[in-house]
Amino acid sequence: MIQSLYNNIKNQCGVSIQNMHSDNTREYVSHSLQSFITSHRILHQTLCAHAPQKNGVVEQKNKHFVETTHTLLIHGEIPQYFWGYVVHSVLSN
Repeated sequence: MIQSLYNNIKNQCGVSIQNMHSDNTREYVSHSLQSFITSHRILHQTLCAHAPQKNGVVEQKNKHFVETTHTLLIHGEIPQYFWGYVVHSVLSN
């Protein structure tokens, strides 16, 4: 999943993922994912698993990011296939 997200962001926005924040669950610390992250020089920072007081900050930022992107698409009457460009503009600001 991370691999396809990485490829989509790189193809649509022309940028690479540099940092990744996740909880410390098995899906994010697997050997195959760690190999991918290392080979693409992504800094992976983990938080305590099942600690919503710490993970909440990341979840709030992600929610804000997605809501901002949706708002720009809807109110700007921008077609859905421009999602990548809108994401790039939100990340740039």
